[in-house]
Amino acid sequence: MNKKFLSVILFSALMVGTAGTFTSCKDYDDDIENLDKKTSDLNTQLTTLQSALDAAKSDIAAAKSAADAAKEAAATAKAEAIQAAVDKVNEMLKDAPSQEALDALKTQISAIETNLATISGTVDANAAAIAQLKIQMVAVEKYKELIDANAEEIDKINVAITAINKAMEDVATTADVKAIDDKVTAIAAQISSINDGLVTLLTKELRSLVFYPELYVGGIEATEYEAMRYTYKKTSTTTEIEFNDEHSPAVKCVITEPVANWNYVDDKKDVFAPIDTVKYHMNPSSALIDKLADLSFVSRETEYITRANDSKLKFKVENMEQKKDGFISVGYSLDKTVIYDKKYDNAEKGEASIFALSANVKKADKDTTITSDYAMAYISEVTPMAIAYKSNDLVDGRVNTAVECSTANNPDELWTSVKDAITHAPTLQVAYDESIDLKKVLATHYDWNTETKNKGTHKIWPYGAEAKFGLKYDFALIQYKTGNNVTSDSKYVQQDITSGVITPSIVNEKGETLNQQGISSVGKRPLIRVRVLDNQDRVVLVGYIKLQIIKEAGYKITDEFPKDAKFGCDGVKLDLTWAEISYQLLENTATQSKDEFDALYKFTQNNSVGTQFELTSSNEWKAITDAKKIYGEVEEVADPHGTTNTILRWTLSISDMQRIYQESDSHSKTIYVRYESKQGETANAPIYMPLKATVLKPVGAVKTKIAEYWYENGTTTRLNVAYPKDGGNTLQYVVELDQVWEVVGDANKPQFGPTAGFASYTDAIFAKQAVNSAAGGYKYFFAATNDEYELPATGTLAKPGYFLYVDNTKATDIFAKQYDASYDNTLEYALKSDQGVYTNTKLYAGKTRAAKVEIAEINQATGKITYKQNSTSEFLLNYYGHSNAQLVAQIGVVPYTPCAIAMATQNSVYPAKFLRPIDANPVEDGEFTDAEANGSKLNIADLFHFSDWRDKKFVDFDADPVDYSNAWLFAYYNVKQVKVLIDKITTDMNGHDINNKLLSQVSTKVKFSQLNPSGADVTGTGVTVSFAAYNKQSAGTKATYDAIKAAMGQIKYENNGNNVGTFKVRIPVEFTYDWGVIQKVWVDCVVKNTIGNN
Repeated sequence: MNKKFLSVILFSALMVGTAGTFTSCKDYDDDIENLDKKTSDLNTQLTTLQSALDAAKSDIAAAKSAADAAKEAAATAKAEAIQAAVDKVNEMLKDAPSQEALDALKTQISAIETNLATISGTVDANAAAIAQLKIQMVAVEKYKELIDANAEEIDKINVAITAINKAMEDVATTADVKAIDDKVTAIAAQISSINDGLVTLLTKELRSLVFYPELYVGGIEATEYEAMRYTYKKTSTTTEIEFNDEHSPAVKCVITEPVANWNYVDDKKDVFAPIDTVKYHMNPSSALIDKLADLSFVSRETEYITRANDSKLKFKVENMEQKKDGFISVGYSLDKTVIYDKKYDNAEKGEASIFALSANVKKADKDTTITSDYAMAYISEVTPMAIAYKSNDLVDGRVNTAVECSTANNPDELWTSVKDAITHAPTLQVAYDESIDLKKVLATHYDWNTETKNKGTHKIWPYGAEAKFGLKYDFALIQYKTGNNVTSDSKYVQQDITSGVITPSIVNEKGETLNQQGISSVGKRPLIRVRVLDNQDRVVLVGYIKLQIIKEAGYKITDEFPKDAKFGCDGVKLDLTWAEISYQLLENTATQSKDEFDALYKFTQNNSVGTQFELTSSNEWKAITDAKKIYGEVEEVADPHGTTNTILRWTLSISDMQRIYQESDSHSKTIYVRYESKQGETANAPIYMPLKATVLKPVGAVKTKIAEYWYENGTTTRLNVAYPKDGGNTLQYVVELDQVWEVVGDANKPQFGPTAGFASYTDAIFAKQAVNSAAGGYKYFFAATNDEYELPATGTLAKPGYFLYVDNTKATDIFAKQYDASYDNTLEYALKSDQGVYTNTKLYAGKTRAAKVEIAEINQATGKITYKQNSTSEFLLNYYGHSNAQLVAQIGVVPYTPCAIAMATQNSVYPAKFLRPIDANPVEDGEFTDAEANGSKLNIADLFHFSDWRDKKFVDFDADPVDYSNAWLFAYYNVKQVKVLIDKITTDMNGHDINNKLLSQVSTKVKFSQLNPSGADVTGTGVTVSFAAYNKQSAGTKATYDAIKAAMGQIKYENNGNNVGTFKVRIPVEFTYDWGVIQKVWVDCVVKNTIGNN
C-alpha cells in the first residue's frame, strides 16, 4: 500500500512538473513571465493536494469501519483534484502562443482523464480507508509536533505507526498496487509529451525581432553600409622604356616586359556593393529560424515627418548566423546601380531609407510573419587609394622607404610607376637562400567618406580585408635588363609569383631560371608588379617593388657584455676584454677568425665615436640621434700588430651614470653598437653587440658618537653657553658641532664609512670640513625638517606661537631638478652639495614666514653654530627650562665628493636642543601673614632657587651645611634686574582658579608691592642690580649670597580692608640676565588669615 500512495503522489508531481518546465524559460519575455506566475499558482495547489494525500497514512482499522461514506468522499475528491489540475493547466496556457496549440493540449488532457477513469475502480475500493487514514494521519502528525515537549509519548507514537503500517498492508494486494503504478506511468509519459510540446512552443518559436543599432542619425536608429566607389585602370602605350638606377655612376636599365603589362592610366568609375551585416535581438533568445529563405527585408523611403514610399535601395538577405547570446546577424546587400547614381541620398529632401527584417514563422498549420522595428540605412563610401607597406618600420625585408603617404605617420606606399621603382633604391630585400611572402608585407590604403568616427584618409586595410569589397591582389614580375652586359635581374627569382611568395634562384648558362637557390643571385634586383583587381579582374591599384637579393638577411646579435660602473666624479671607462671579443663576437656570432672578421666588417661610427642603435617594437634597428637616448661614447681600440684582438671601450661620464642609475630599478642600461659589412648592403648581415652597464653607488653612515654627549637614547645633542670662568660671560653662545664625535687623527669629527672601492668616496676625501672644497669634505647644515616646525606646548606651558624656518627645503641634482634630501633620494639622484638645502646656514623663527628673524647660524668652514641674540631668540631660549628644552634645531651633516655630490648617509640628521643658561625654580613655602605691622614681607631671593644648564645650584640649600660655593654664578650669568609683575598676580580667593583669576578682579583691598633694598616701593619698575664684583669662583660665599639676596629686595603684602581668611596667590617674577628674561617664572605663596582671627 505504501507504493500505491507513492504512485498517486508521483502522478500529482508529474502534473505539476509540466509547469515547472515552463518556469525554466529564460528569455525574459512578458508572456513567459505571466506564465511563470500561473505556474506558481499551480504549484500552490499541488502543495495542498500533496499535503492531503500524505495525511492519508492513518489508522486502517478506523478506515474500514466507515468504508461506504469514505468511498463517496474519495470519488468526489478524485474528481475535484483532476478537474482542478485541468483547470489550472487551462488557465496557465490561456495566453499561449496559438489557439491551435492550446486545442491540441486539451485533447491530450482529455486522453489523460480517460486513462484515469480506467483505474478509478481500484482507487474507489480503497476510498473509505483513505478517508479515515487522512483523519488518523493528522492526529499522528500533531503527535510529532509534541515530541520535543513530551518525549515520553514517542514510544506510543511508534506503536501507533506500526499498527497503521500493518493495516495498510491489508487494504490492497500487490497486484492492485502494480496496476495503479502501471497506469500512473502511462499518464506520466503523456504529461511528458505535453511538456515537450509546450517547451517548443514557448522557447523556440520566434515572437519578435528588435534591431540592434550601431549608430544614430538625427536621433534615428541606424546602421552604416560601406559601399566602394573607385576608378579602374586601363593599359596605355609609351616609348619610355630606359631608366637609370640610383647608383652613382648610374646603371642603365631597359624594360623588356611588354608595355601593356606595366603602363596604366585611369579609365572609368564604378561602385561595388558589398555584403554587410546587421544584428537583431531575438525574442525569445532561444528561438530558431529554420532556413535563410524564411528571412527578407522590407524597406521604404520615409519622410522624417509623415510621407513614405518604396525604397530605392532594394535590401537583399545574403546570409545569417544565429548566436547563443540571443542575437541573429543577417548579411545583406544593396543595389549597386542605386548607389552608383547616389539615388539613396535624399537627406536634403528630408527623406531617409529605412528597412526592417521579416521572418516567416510556422505556427501549427499556419505561417506567421514577424517583422522587426524599422531602422535607417546610412550609406557611406570607401575608395581604395594605394598599395602600401603594412609598417613604417624596416622589417620583413624592408630596407628603404618608398612613396611617403600623405597621411602623417602612415606606412609608406609602393612606387606607382616602373620609372620610380627603377630610379630609387630597393625597398625590400631577401636572403639568397630564403623567401619573402609579399602578403605579409603589404596592405591597402583607402579613404572613407562618412560622417561617423570612421571618417579618414589613407586608412589601412590589412591584407585580406580588401576581399569584402570584391578586391584581390595580383603579383607578377617585370622583366628588365641592366648594365652593358644586359643582365636580366628579374630572372633571379622563381618566375611564378602569383602566390605572392618571392624565392631567389639562380640561372643557367642559357639565362634560364632554375629551381635552385645559390650565391650567384646575391646583388640582383628583380622588379615586381603588384596590382589590386576588382571582381571583374579590372585593375584598381598598381604598385612596383624593386627587390634586392642579399647574402644574409636580418641581423646577428652577440651575447650581452655586462659591466659594473662605479659611480664617481671622473666617470668610468668600461673595456670589453680581448677574451670577450674573441669568444662572444668572433667565435659565437661571426664564426670567423680575427683576420677574416677584420677583412669583412667595420665598426659603425661617426668621428671615431660608435653609433648607438635601438631595436624598435617592430624589430627594426635604428641609429639613435636623440641625445637623451645616447649613453656615453663607445670607441674601437684597435691593435693592428700581431694577433691582438681589437676591443671596444665604453666611456661614461658622471651624468651618463646618473641617468642610468635613476632611469631603471636595476640601475642598468643596455646599449647596442654595430659592426657592418665592408662589402655593402648585399653581403654579410650586420652584427649588433649589447653592452650593459650596471651603475653602483656607495653609501655610508655617520659615526662614531661619544655616548656621553648624546641624550635620549643616543639620538639628541645639547647646545649650551660656555661653562663658567672667572671674569667670563655668556654673551657668545657658540658651540662646536664636531665635539660630539670621537677623535679622528688629531681632532673630533664625524666619520662616514663609505663603501670601499669608489675613488671619489673615501674616508680621506671626507676627512676635511669645508664649505665647498674642490677636494671634497663634509659640512653641517640646517635640515629641511626645521622648516615650518611649530614650537610645542609642554607641561603647563602653552605653545609660544612661533615656527622655525630655513632658506631651502629641497636639494638640487646635477640636472637642476629638486628633491627632498632623504637618504633614498640622495642615493637615487646625484644631489649637489653646493646647492639647495645643503647651503642652509641660517635658522629662523617667527610667527609667520614673512616675520621670521634669524636665531642661529652655522659656520660651514669651522662647524661652529652660533645662537644669535635678539628679542625673538631671547624669548624662545628662555621660554622652556633647560631640563625640558623644546627649542630644537635639526642639524644635518653631509659628506661630499670633489665634484660636490652628496653621499647617501644614514643618521645624517639629528636634533640639537638649545639649553636655557639658567633657571629660577620657585620655592613653594613662601608665606605672608595678614595684619602684620607695616605689612608682611618676603625676600625675593628666598622664593627662588637658581641653577644653570649644568644643573649646578647657585646655592645648595639641601646640603648640610648649606653650600654657597656657586653663589658667584649670579655674577657670571649677569643677573641684572628683578621685577615682580604685581598686576599679573592670580589667586584662589573666593574659590577661583589660581591659574587664571587675577587678584585685582577679586579684591581691591589686598595689596602687594615690590620693595628695593632701602624699602622703597619700586612696583612697576623693579630692582636693577649689579653683581660684577662677585664674578669669580672665590666669591662663592655666604656673605656674597647675603649681599645678593639683600640687593634683590622684597615683596610686601598689605590688607586695607576687613579681616581675611587664608588664601593663595601666584606671583610672577621676571629675572633679566645676559640672555634676556627668564619666561614663565612664578611662585605660589600662602597668605595666612588675619592675626588672632583663626
